[in-house]
Amino acid sequence: MIFVCIEQELIKEGAVQLVVPGNFPIGCNSYLLHTVNSDKKEDYDSFGCLKPYNAAIKYFHEHLRKAVDTLRQQNPHVNITYFDYYDAALRLFQAPEKYGGLLFYFLLLYD
Repeated sequence: MIFVCIEQELIKEGAVQLVVPGNFPIGCNSYLLHTVNSDKKEDYDSFGCLKPYNAAIKYFHEHLRKAVDTLRQQNPHVNITYFDYYDAALRLFQAPEKYGGLLFYFLLLYD
């Protein structure tokens, strides 16, 4: 995994604090939704996001988290933080009224 290779090189160079970012739920991205524009209802979850794309990101995150855990075990002197963009951003799609409602949707349309 490319993140792990980069992180390993940074550790070799002396880094002691690292942040490994996850990815956003790209199946909810307005550009992707517009581009794919699937006619199949089963391609979408209850929030209108494309399930196959979000499933791919979840799979990626599962392996990324395992790789980060391995890096932590191999380098106990390094503080490695995994930032979960996926779950944080997904809350915005699931409950937009908590985060600005219509303004949030307006911003999504023009990302």
